[in-house]
Amino acid sequence: MGVVNDSIATKASTTELQTVENKIAKTINIEKTSPAAQITLARYTCPLIGDKIILVDIAFNVTGTITANVLESMFYFPYKEFLVATDLSAIKINAGGNTSTVVPFFANNANSRIGVNGTQTSLLTNGTSWNLLGVVVLK
Repeated sequence: MGVVNDSIATKASTTELQTVENKIAKTINIEKTSPAAQITLARYTCPLIGDKIILVDIAFNVTGTITANVLESMFYFPYKEFLVATDLSAIKINAGGNTSTVVPFFANNANSRIGVNGTQTSLLTNGTSWNLLGVVVLK
């Protein structure tokens, strides 16, 4: 009888563990577009919830001068097409970890790129650090 009870308990704990593992988000890496040499990714792995929702939470440093005509599109998820994106924003990280400037980003659904509006690039100055936050829904 002890063997049967042990077997049932082992099966129950294995099933519970698999259920917990299935609820843990997978991850997906964001990459820079080819003209984004002025950007260094400090954190580029984002949680993928199910197979459709990416929680964008990346950190990047500006390591050069960004011109308005270069970085209309800065980042992308390899082999993924967007359906929609909501409220993507880059938040400037100051010395000591304080935040200040917020720059709105957008997702271009036509080519599945994430970028900053050309008129906002002047805020992304050389030597600054940023966190990009938002949600992207995949097709």
